[in-house]
Amino acid sequence: MQKAVSVSICWLLASSMGYAQSDWSSVTALSPGTRLRIESVRAGDAKGLLLAVDDGQLTLRGKPPAARADIRKVEQLGDRQTGRLAKRGFLIGAVLGGTIGYFRVESSKGLFAAWMTVNYGFWGAVIGAIDGAQSRERTIVYTAP
Repeated sequence: MQKAVSVSICWLLASSMGYAQSDWSSVTALSPGTRLRIESVRAGDAKGLLLAVDDGQLTLRGKPPAARADIRKVEQLGDRQTGRLAKRGFLIGAVLGGTIGYFRVESSKGLFAAWMTVNYGFWGAVIGAIDGAQSRERTIVYTAP
């Protein structure tokens, strides 16, 4: 019984951490120039730099103002993930290539394993960099109640 209660409490705490704020003051606290993604009820999604925000609307640079009532979600966009995902891809590729190279060859394992490590690592880094250039860190700032 005690274990079930502990598991339930941990689950409730973990699930409550993922919810975003539903308070508009978190949006008004953002400084101009912050990169945002807005999910709107009428206009769909919009990405851009924050120009101005007040209690009634939010304006992104080069976009028409969005009324607060029409905004479903506001996400703050961070930096691109190019370097981090390229490193991760290199490590995954290097481990995979080294393992394949070592276990697939009977003679001259060391040389072939080293070549496979570098080759797979290179292609893993390329794939990771391409994937990272297309994705950004996202932090949910506001969700409509």
